[in-house]
Formats: sequence, C-alpha cells, structure tokens
Amino acid sequence: MFAIFLDRIGDVAVLQPDGRFVQTDAVFALRCAVTSQGNASAIVLDLSEVEALEDSGLEMLASLHQWTSVHGVGLKLFNPSNLVQERLDRANLAWLPEVASRSEISAILAATRERKPSPLKERISREDHSYCEQVAEGLDGESAA
Repeated sequence: MFAIFLDRIGDVAVLQPDGRFVQTDAVFALRCAVTSQGNASAIVLDLSEVEALEDSGLEMLASLHQWTSVHGVGLKLFNPSNLVQERLDRANLAWLPEVASRSEISAILAATRERKPSPLKERISREDHSYCEQVAEGLDGESAA
C-alpha cells in the first residue's frame, strides 16, 4: 500500500509519500501529486515514511527534478528513511533532487511566510491531467475489487 499526504504552507507544497514506491501505479501517483503543484514556488518531498524505492522511483525523482526545473519550481527531498537514503547513496546520480537539511527546509518555510503566495499559474498540461485521471480511475478500480 501507498499514500501521499499534502500540506500547503504559503506557496510551498510539502508532500509526504507513505509506503513502498516500487510499482508503477505508486510511482505515477507521486508524479501526479507533484505536477499538480505547479503553482507552488517550492515542493518538499518528505521521504521519512517511504519504505522502499526502486529504479522506477529513482527515475521518477529524476524526471520530477527536470519538470520542476523547467517550470521554475524548487524541489527538495527531505528526511529520507534509512533504506531510502542508502538507495539514494548507492544510485549516486547527479540528476536526482538534492536532499535538504532540516535547516534548509526551515529557511524555505520561513521565507514563504514573508511573501504572499504566488498567483495561480496553470502549468500542468492537458496530457498530465488526463494521465492523472487514468491513474486515479485505475486505483479506484483496484480498491473496489
């Protein structure tokens, strides 16, 4: 099982995935959760509750890093579980988002309190919307079974 929890602090989105991010549906649910935050100035992925992260999850983190860079949104990983930190270290990939320290995250959150939230900007393409809807329908179908 997996879940993704969202908190908004000003114009910073804090996403906390929970569970194992090894199967395609979990990895693409994370993609949809991040890309739906296109109006945020920064996205923090709190990885403290992620139990496993396989190659597909690493590839998605790299893809999300590229997506946020293109859209002018900061992306930071935070507080990875021991297993996830080991996986990130083993991967040793320069194109993964940076793991931020507690003080960096505190600074990001303090800065958002000093500025007004960004105006809503539509940054998610029609393709992203339809894909997210397909994923959501697939998950609904699985839970009904």
